[in-house]
Amino acid sequence: MKLTTIKLLSIWLLFAGCSAKTVNESAAAPMEEATWKLGWRMVENSWNKNTHLAEIQFDSLLSLNKSIGVNFLISGLKNKAALSKEGEVLRILSNQSDEIQRKICAQQFAKALAPCINLPKEKIKNKKLQLEIIKLFLDDQAVRGNMMKDFIAKYQIDTTKIIRRGEIVVDEKNREQIKEIFWNYGFSNEELEIINQYIDSQPASGISMKAFITKNNFDPATFISPSMGVVDNKNQARLSEIIQEYGFPTRKLIGKDAMRGVFFIIQHADRDKEWQKAQLINIELGAQKGEFSKQNYAYLYDRIQVNSGQKQRYGSQFSKVDRKNKIAELRDTEDLPNLNNRRRAMGMMPIEMYKRRMIGN
Repeated sequence: MKLTTIKLLSIWLLFAGCSAKTVNESAAAPMEEATWKLGWRMVENSWNKNTHLAEIQFDSLLSLNKSIGVNFLISGLKNKAALSKEGEVLRILSNQSDEIQRKICAQQFAKALAPCINLPKEKIKNKKLQLEIIKLFLDDQAVRGNMMKDFIAKYQIDTTKIIRRGEIVVDEKNREQIKEIFWNYGFSNEELEIINQYIDSQPASGISMKAFITKNNFDPATFISPSMGVVDNKNQARLSEIIQEYGFPTRKLIGKDAMRGVFFIIQHADRDKEWQKAQLINIELGAQKGEFSKQNYAYLYDRIQVNSGQKQRYGSQFSKVDRKNKIAELRDTEDLPNLNNRRRAMGMMPIEMYKRRMIGN
């Protein structure tokens, strides 16, 4: 069987921010520093297409006879697959627990392997709710320029219903919110008058502003940020209703893919900071149960801290990223000398490597 590789997802999708020391940091002993650094060097070499060196590093990790983490396993097995070492991939994959196998089998390179084909499907209590949240998640990502083709294929989504980057859909519920969002994005009074007249004139069913943008010779780029604001508002409002009706979602209720969507909707709910902050405890408890990753908790913790004018803890938020001049400046961060220790405890990459990824090195 021939194995193929795929492009790595963006850093925000792979790894996908208030107490002194959180339960998440202390719940389990962090990976040893040497193992952690070796694992991330392997990942970086994989990204940089240094496949043979990455494979050597992966073999070194395996020889330690310790738990190396699922992200390192996935990266290492992708390298093995790229080198056509199917037998080794199968042997390593077969020795993993069902839970870890499920995460590895979600990767394109592993889907056709026998252990993945025979793996029992995830049991989900509410498939209708799962699909609704998946659709919210697709809008969240598409409006940021990430069309999640794997999810679209897996859940057989009608792509004409996805709200794309720079696209805004007006309906009866969001008219006033859309007006407020446009007011916050630097449009002139004359432009706002044209936009507001259009919004007020639209029927209740939900109409895209795409044709309106072209007709009035607006620069489509100026609608990108407002489109994110509109989708984030819509998604947050609906997720809030879901939480009221069902309680905070779980993997048993909606599955792991939809739970990813839940996290990103909360992470991007910056226009309702109090609601966003109130969800932090749910993400923390979920991370303890394996519903979310520790990285998820760290990103949300930092986001909330930054949104409230406080110092971040895990170094996930930047004040400036200039790829042309190779500059990546962190927002105010507590206890910088121990930042990497905290990142290691949360399964995050070294801050130096994270900066390199942000500036495109």
